[in-house]
Amino acid sequence: MTRAKLRRLKARTWKYPLALERQYTSSISSFLQKRWKAYAAVAVPMMVPREDALEDLEPEPGTNGPAIGGIVNIARTVDKFNKKELQAFKEIAIGEAFAEDEPWVKNVIDSWSREQVSLITKASQDMLDTVARRIREGVKSGKSARQVTAMINADLPGISYRRARIIARDQTAKLNSALTQGRMADAGIETYIWSTSEDERVRGNPTGLYPKALPSHYAMNGKVCRWDDPTVWLENGEWVKRAGDAPYLHPGMDIMCRCVAIPNWDELEGVGASELPEPEPVDVEPPKVDVTEDQGLFQNEKTFVDNLSSRFNVDEIETEQLDSAFSMIKRMPIDAQKAYEMVLTRFVADISNGGKAEFNTDSKKILLFAKAKGNDLVHEAGHAIDNMIGTKYGRDFASAVKRGKFGNRNLGEIVKDEFVSPILESAKAYRLEALRDAAKKITPEVFEIIKKNSEQYIQANKILFAISDMDVDRDVKVFILSLFNSDAGDDVIKSLAAGNTKKSIEHLAVALNNPDYGQFFSMVDSMTRPMRELKELAKGSRSINSISDMFEAATGIPGIFDDFGHGFGYWAFSPDRKSGEAFAEILEMIGSDEKGTRKILDKYLPTARDFVLDLIKETR
Repeated sequence: MTRAKLRRLKARTWKYPLALERQYTSSISSFLQKRWKAYAAVAVPMMVPREDALEDLEPEPGTNGPAIGGIVNIARTVDKFNKKELQAFKEIAIGEAFAEDEPWVKNVIDSWSREQVSLITKASQDMLDTVARRIREGVKSGKSARQVTAMINADLPGISYRRARIIARDQTAKLNSALTQGRMADAGIETYIWSTSEDERVRGNPTGLYPKALPSHYAMNGKVCRWDDPTVWLENGEWVKRAGDAPYLHPGMDIMCRCVAIPNWDELEGVGASELPEPEPVDVEPPKVDVTEDQGLFQNEKTFVDNLSSRFNVDEIETEQLDSAFSMIKRMPIDAQKAYEMVLTRFVADISNGGKAEFNTDSKKILLFAKAKGNDLVHEAGHAIDNMIGTKYGRDFASAVKRGKFGNRNLGEIVKDEFVSPILESAKAYRLEALRDAAKKITPEVFEIIKKNSEQYIQANKILFAISDMDVDRDVKVFILSLFNSDAGDDVIKSLAAGNTKKSIEHLAVALNNPDYGQFFSMVDSMTRPMRELKELAKGSRSINSISDMFEAATGIPGIFDDFGHGFGYWAFSPDRKSGEAFAEILEMIGSDEKGTRKILDKYLPTARDFVLDLIKETR
């Protein structure tokens, strides 16, 4: 190739399909709006406040999922755009260097299209959950169907567009990158030049919006890279490991990345990539990030917020929530900070609509939703740390692996043995006292409701429903629920209706030892002195949710400590989850500045805390 042609090739930019990205955004947004409206048309007139009932509702046939044909057409359009870019270079270079037959393209398009169906379906379901939440809010506040519909429609355009924009931008870039890599391989071009968008939104741009963002894409601009190894770049004629703050991916493959790969035409001047020096051996895993108290992601709050803002790109997340997450992690030991830096700079994605946050063990992504709080991010990133270590053991969560130094137990077993079981065992001695205290709280109004329903055998649900909106102590509700779910006879029920609680207490004192009624009488334990002491320490703190979940995971019984819990189906899905949730919850508690929470760790969970911190040392 002549040097004149080489200069023309280098002057030609490999374009990004921005117009197609916007078209895809519009298509996804349109689908989500139709799905939203179809669901609301069924659900709103019924004004069903129960979540389980809303789950049974389905829109008309044909609106349940995105049309695969339409997605494939979009993929083919992106493919044509990408191929046209190659053709532009081909007109300058030598045509013989490029292959016309591309059998691999179909597989790329098929795989990408299936991924889109999954992403859009998930987005659709999240929007339906939002409709359900709006309906429940409307019913609770006494709004009419028309008012609820107006409230739902007011949210629709913004939510659907934001979700569509995120999917379209991220996935269009990934498809374009995969096609570019395939076509360069066909052309025999083994290296490329990384090119950013060169604007203020480039991550790491010192004069841009996210100067402290990690990994830095700004540092990659103009770097010569290899398609067969995304961890190296060319420096002074040698292949060396990329800097620790650089991405270990190809252009367009990071979350929301707008960078592109430009063919390294120097190869066609007589130097092939195979003749260049071989790269130095690299580890399978990226090198550990060296974090100290005054550098890296946790240098200061602004660095942390700028970094995550650039990666999440969700306008609704309040800066204060990211500040809160920063403060929690900064209170942890330095090993834990290192672990959080690793996962927050490598395994983060975002979705702008939904509940709080989640960590997906399949995609290895931390998903941060618009309503997420700082502790939600800390919790889900904790799962990512647990999962990252767990890959060494072939498990979803390393915390589920039995460790000899902790009595050959996993974290879930430690929490049950040294926290949950001792408290519940101690509670048995105080059950009778708790029942007597609860009976004293039954008001004349409640006795009257019981009396009206005592003629029909076992009417607990009806009675509880009648008093649900009244200012009735929770212990009274537990007392009634326990009695009516035991084998209490008519005379016991009528005695209670008459205001005589003595016989009812005597009956329950005997029934408490019957394992058939464990689910109901375990709630009685929540009224006892040992449980109240624990609850008093957690009063007003976020740890109340963590403790409640630990009790539910250990016993399989909801509502023992509080209303928070994942539910029986969650724990039944995988035994690893009991340890996995405890790992993330204990990390939350370690990062807390609440005195009660720290006392709970010291008094009840010291071994579990040591287990978590010892495991985190494996990230070194």
